[in-house]
Amino acid sequence: TYEHAGGIVGTNAGIVSVNYCWSSGGIFGKYCGGIIGSNAYNVEINSCYSKGNITGNYCGGIIGLNPGISICNINNCYSEGDISGNHSGGISSGNYNDSDSASRIYCNIYNCYTIGAINDTCGGIMGKLDNSYLVNISNCYVSGLNNNNINDNESKTGYIVAGVSEIN
Repeated sequence: TYEHAGGIVGTNAGIVSVNYCWSSGGIFGKYCGGIIGSNAYNVEINSCYSKGNITGNYCGGIIGLNPGISICNINNCYSEGDISGNHSGGISSGNYNDSDSASRIYCNIYNCYTIGAINDTCGGIMGKLDNSYLVNISNCYVSGLNNNNINDNESKTGYIVAGVSEIN
């Protein structure tokens, strides 16, 4: 199991623009992504895609973890692999902010889609959204099979976003 693994970039700790890239291998672990594993500062991802299956906690078809104060813009990207794990998403895992600070994570996801199956506690576009996350999702769609057991009240599988908490 790998942490902060990415098909193109493992961890971004600066200002990065990733354009016209792709990955085809499967990614599994914690905080991993088809293009970028984790983003600790500022990233823009344009016209990229991932074809491998994504399995793990806080993983995404395009980008995995977005902790602390970070900004991500994802435009014209797609993911074709199946998504499995906890708080993982077809495009972005969402965020993981375990500090008590008023840190904000900003994310814009435009013109993106995922066509793989959505399993476990995963979202088709984003895995987790909480009160420290400011997000815009526009012109995106999910066409993969949602393997959510509709009789399971504990499941947090969502077609666009899996878990939403404390929205003000």
